[in-house]
Amino acid sequence: MNARYWQMLTMRGPELPTRPTFDSRGRKYEECVLTPQRISGYDGIGQRFEYGVEAGKPANPLPAIFDEDERERIDLDRIAGTEIWLTIDLERIGVVDGKYRLTWSSGAGVRHINGIIGNARVLGDEGPNTVYEFIVHPSFWLATLQENSRFFKGSIADILHEVIRPYGQIEWRINPDYYPQRDYIRQAWESDWNFFMRLCEEWGYVVWIEHREQSHVLVIADNPHAYRKHERAYETLRYHAGGGHINEEPITAMTYASAVTPGRVTVQDHSHSAPRLVPYATPFRETYDKPRKTANADHEIYTHADFAQPATRRDAPYDETNWREEARHFARVKLESRTSVGSRASAKGALRGVEVGKTLSVTHYLYHAANCEYLVLSCDMDIRATGTLSSTERVYDISASFVMQPLRERYRMPQVTPRPVIGGQEYAVIIGPDHAEMCVDKYNRALVQFIWDRDGKYDGKSAIWVRLATAWHGMAMAWERSTMRDAGNRCWSTT
Repeated sequence: MNARYWQMLTMRGPELPTRPTFDSRGRKYEECVLTPQRISGYDGIGQRFEYGVEAGKPANPLPAIFDEDERERIDLDRIAGTEIWLTIDLERIGVVDGKYRLTWSSGAGVRHINGIIGNARVLGDEGPNTVYEFIVHPSFWLATLQENSRFFKGSIADILHEVIRPYGQIEWRINPDYYPQRDYIRQAWESDWNFFMRLCEEWGYVVWIEHREQSHVLVIADNPHAYRKHERAYETLRYHAGGGHINEEPITAMTYASAVTPGRVTVQDHSHSAPRLVPYATPFRETYDKPRKTANADHEIYTHADFAQPATRRDAPYDETNWREEARHFARVKLESRTSVGSRASAKGALRGVEVGKTLSVTHYLYHAANCEYLVLSCDMDIRATGTLSSTERVYDISASFVMQPLRERYRMPQVTPRPVIGGQEYAVIIGPDHAEMCVDKYNRALVQFIWDRDGKYDGKSAIWVRLATAWHGMAMAWERSTMRDAGNRCWSTT
């Protein structure tokens, strides 16, 4: 590329207007009529990225005389909801009078940011140009727009795939030896994204988005080997806050902190098919203990977790006696989601190539223990072009800040997605053979299908067993407020 025409930021899209032009070698190609002037936004593990793109387009100087070319016309309705492909040139960078210009090659290549335009608007005029703004989201942002109430069964990985696959590409990086199963799990009047994130947080999956040339992929991982290194220019970053010039992009500000966190988690659950009626019965309880190496790190969190599976479905193939492994896994995930915040670093610099979900190493920091390999958890970036759109050499103000965690510490996403709370009662239909007075199992539970179940055929395939509030439901059962009727009639249950 000829240095005279170098641009750090470029944008394209199937519905963005273009015009024919020629490159420095005289070859014809289609160029977007919009010139990006600013890209700012954030990205993070367990988050949906959001970037704002400000782009200018020269206004028609004589609209009363010259009609605008149809191919160059901006139609906001047509653009909203379509794809956009952004590129940030990382190759050529230098510092001249505090600004970043094309001077030399770092070998870093190009960074891609791809998504869909969730919002398109006109910001106004800036000299002879009209400025537009486009808010860019991942395609998985569409999962926040759809809410549902339904149930799933099978492995957690299969459930996650079924929920989120309609919204984009997925890449699995998980342990093939561990596939936890569930006989019944419900999405209760929540968005597909919230349901997906709630399961990922509870089961210890880490999710982030990686960008390719004209696409992006949702990565789902459960082990530290899933994180890739940055490209060569960003694989190792030097801390350099003082004066003087160095021939690389450094970290110019950095903080490193160690915090006190709990060191033990105990989880508890209850199964009405194996109630604890006597003191010597085995409780549904398990503990995971791994305190950090700080003072006062031995505090315990005692909490509830859903690991008991009392044969909720009629054809449930799972053995409830093997609950200890899942209980310990729940306890470990909960503890690691708390202890992972105990060691964190925050850094700043003109580092526009830092990406979440990737690793990098820091050197020359004043605190020796902080010179190590990190996982990038989140990043805020702002790149702003200065000068006019007609400038042959663009100058840019660049700022980036990011949060990292030492790779030696196991990272789990914080469990912050709220669980839905069903208030009051829900109606269901009792399922059983035709004209049967009742249909109960060995625990005297009734088989019901909830009326919110749009996919069920009242044939028992989507029904579950529920406990009954009757005097004959068995000595091993706790009282449950629900009403029994003949098969085919309605009942109600409290949650």
